[in-house]
Amino acid sequence: ARQGDGQEEMERRTRPLRAMHTVRRRYVAALRLCMIGRLCNFATAAISGRCQQLGENDALLIIDIQNSFMVERPVSGIPQYNLTGELTPNGTIPTGNLPVPRSNEVVPVLNSWFELRAAHGTAAAVFATLDYHPPKHCSFCLANEGGIEPFHGDGRISFCLRGIDTVDNFNDSHRCMDRISQRDYSTNAYFQFAEHGVAGTFGSRFDPFLDIPLDATVFKLGVNETADVYSAFDGGRLSLAPVGEHDTQPISHDALADSSVTLSSELERRGVTRLFVMGLATDYTVGRTTEDALGINDKNQDFKLAKGQVILVESASRAIIDARAETVRNLVASVATPTLEGKVLTSRDPADAMAELCANTCDTVDDCGSPQRYCSKHATFEWGVCTECRFVDGLGQVCAGHGVCNVDGGCDCDTGYSGVDCSDATGLVLILTFSIGGALVLVGLAAVAAARYFRRRFAHVLLLKATNAPPELSLEPGLKHHLFLSHVWATGQDQVAVIKRCVSALLHGANIFLDVDDLVDLSKLEESVQLSAVVLVFLSAGYFLSKNALREVEAAMKAQKPLILVHERNVAKGGAPIATLRDECPEHLRNYIFDSGNQIIPWMRIGHFQVESLKLICAAMLLHSPKHKKEHERGRQVQLIVPGEITGIFWKADKRTLLYASPNDPGADVVADILCLVVQGLEVTSVFRLAGHPSESVLSRSRRSRFLPNMLKLRQSRSRRVRTSLERDDLTAYGSVQATSEQSSSLSQARFLAGKVTESSAKKSFSLSMATAPSEQVSHHEPPTHMLLYLNSSTWLGTPGDVLAAEVRAAKKAGITIVMVHEHDEERGACDFSRFLTATPEDLVKNNLYGKDLATPWLSGPHGLVSRALVAKNLGAVADTSAARKIGSHMGSLRQRMTINFVRDSLSPKRVGSGQASQSATRKNDFFSTGEARCAAD
Repeated sequence: ARQGDGQEEMERRTRPLRAMHTVRRRYVAALRLCMIGRLCNFATAAISGRCQQLGENDALLIIDIQNSFMVERPVSGIPQYNLTGELTPNGTIPTGNLPVPRSNEVVPVLNSWFELRAAHGTAAAVFATLDYHPPKHCSFCLANEGGIEPFHGDGRISFCLRGIDTVDNFNDSHRCMDRISQRDYSTNAYFQFAEHGVAGTFGSRFDPFLDIPLDATVFKLGVNETADVYSAFDGGRLSLAPVGEHDTQPISHDALADSSVTLSSELERRGVTRLFVMGLATDYTVGRTTEDALGINDKNQDFKLAKGQVILVESASRAIIDARAETVRNLVASVATPTLEGKVLTSRDPADAMAELCANTCDTVDDCGSPQRYCSKHATFEWGVCTECRFVDGLGQVCAGHGVCNVDGGCDCDTGYSGVDCSDATGLVLILTFSIGGALVLVGLAAVAAARYFRRRFAHVLLLKATNAPPELSLEPGLKHHLFLSHVWATGQDQVAVIKRCVSALLHGANIFLDVDDLVDLSKLEESVQLSAVVLVFLSAGYFLSKNALREVEAAMKAQKPLILVHERNVAKGGAPIATLRDECPEHLRNYIFDSGNQIIPWMRIGHFQVESLKLICAAMLLHSPKHKKEHERGRQVQLIVPGEITGIFWKADKRTLLYASPNDPGADVVADILCLVVQGLEVTSVFRLAGHPSESVLSRSRRSRFLPNMLKLRQSRSRRVRTSLERDDLTAYGSVQATSEQSSSLSQARFLAGKVTESSAKKSFSLSMATAPSEQVSHHEPPTHMLLYLNSSTWLGTPGDVLAAEVRAAKKAGITIVMVHEHDEERGACDFSRFLTATPEDLVKNNLYGKDLATPWLSGPHGLVSRALVAKNLGAVADTSAARKIGSHMGSLRQRMTINFVRDSLSPKRVGSGQASQSATRKNDFFSTGEARCAAD
């Protein structure tokens, strides 16, 4: 080429090779992200957030956790009452008269359920039962009345099985005369037991380490001398004893409510639809109570729960005879009617048990994680169940690959296809199908080649931006773990498990401590913290209410371990506001955790956002490793990249894109200004008019960043902002939206209402971000191609909200694509998405405004780069590879970082003035920090 026509000939000849190289890079990037998704399980199994919450329609039923039924166990922790005089010579709590094997194992599990309930707001009811008998109760095998002593010399226990033909000297007068006992006696199936649960004795009290909530409702069983109780539903009496004294009344029938108040009536009064049954023993009172609730007890069918679920929590229950317990479990699990079903949970951790219970449930179709499934409404609960679409072929295609599954399990067909399963194609579609067939074959071959290349070339998915090589983890001498994961079981266990799995996949050789995997002895918890380089604190609801979590943090503070704070913000997923967590934090720990400059990393679940959270966690780990300690001491950050991530892409409009940012949508103009900088060639207008409507020409101004002179040389055109005067426009939108001149004047200010976006801050954001070049006259006679809908706490309010609704109706009618973003920053009016379902005009909700295309989360900080990239894709923007090659990846990311920092700083309540230096001004982490500081202080 050099001998021929010079540079032009060389470019012409190498163009096919460069095109092939571009395709290969894109496939490698896609495969990288695919591998990260598989390793980190971004597309998790369907689980409804609401289903996993213990709410006001849920109840925990704790059966007979009393000393009479417990095995010998050590004193561990602080008991709920004084144990003086009750301990054995060895200092242990003695075995009860009627112990259930392994009963000591259930108390920690029950306390974990109470923690989960507290973390979810204590709305769920707690019921507890006590076997509370008089001294000569009819269920006792009394030695002086024909029975036998409860203990043999070798410690074995006699159950005193009593029937008509069993023991000759049986005292027939000393037996229970209730309905069920009479029936059992007549069929030779009547039991008597050793003395247990005698009122006013140590044996009748709750286990001293059971943290029974103070608001628990207690029912006492077997309070009458001549009648026994086999189920919490049959004959239980409500205790009216003072709080904390239910198990200390000396007489069994004292302080009881009228017999008309039953467990059934209380469950009905509270509207309970999920009843969690747990305790002792599975093959006796627990089993019969569960069977009663399901209406499957052949001896008693009067207490059936009206509707919902009855859940036997196996991990918090123990049986006397395991074979009998297995029968109970199978019987419970077999119940499945349209209104009532039985469930058996086996997971020891309550959060895992709730996930087990709620598997395959959903709040929206997105929870189902597959286009082959839809979210069908549950008959009883407010959440749904993920159900297979009715039209899925043998290849797994939904609606023959030419449609999507709708909320009824049917098909919504693509343009050009029809039929119940979208299998009927028009002639045009058939022609296009054959035309692109060959192209698809070539693409498939390229994908196979790229996959082979990827497997050969890349062993890591996280790289140092400076060297494009995998980071190297190292440890100080004497340390064992790179990271210690501190969390509360009830609301953080599932998420820290994801963090461990993902970070281990991203950082080769990372040794991460997680209690469920690595903790052998609870007493060595502090030692495990000592052996870790960094401690990650997962801030979720109830974290500072957990004794073990506080042990971990105090050990970290004592050893002065660096902290990584990861915050769960989603309340529906066990999150809590930072202000709440700070108030719950013990005062002596607040400075170490919250006031020492520790960055709080928001935890995200959506793919690209979660990658950003994981990168921040990995970067913080690396900063405290010996290999990167110098960078940390110099105040520098470790910059990491995941090849193929969307935050490193330069975006450009592939075709004419005119975005309408309504003045009636507060804050939409600020978002549009940011998008103007992110997408080259994007035009933004605040005027909504008819196509072909006679009007004057509008001004288009080329807007350029004042701190990127090199970029101006490389890019001949920039995003354009179409501007006009609202005073001269009647705001006629496709003939259906009209406003008077007085309304137009007020509506032009609507963008500044209610939120944190004020007129001055919006103007400042513009002045900080851009400088305008001389204007040029451009005539626009076509309508916008897209409409921006910025959702925050001020959207849909007042007169501007009414006009905005009319604009949305007109846009939908005209086929204009509506691009929605949902503000997630509390300082700029963030609110829960459920608010929009009630604040939005009903006709727009019914017309599926929020149904098909979900709003993109609009975040600040590093996650904001993901938000902007996703919105750019929604606008139809494509990667601008030519600009990226010329400007370089460092400059490209700088452009976006500067834009976001400028607008963020301008909207922050802590405004940057001439006498106040911003945070950006004090950073010296790269070559461009000087310009960044000048801009922020301008």
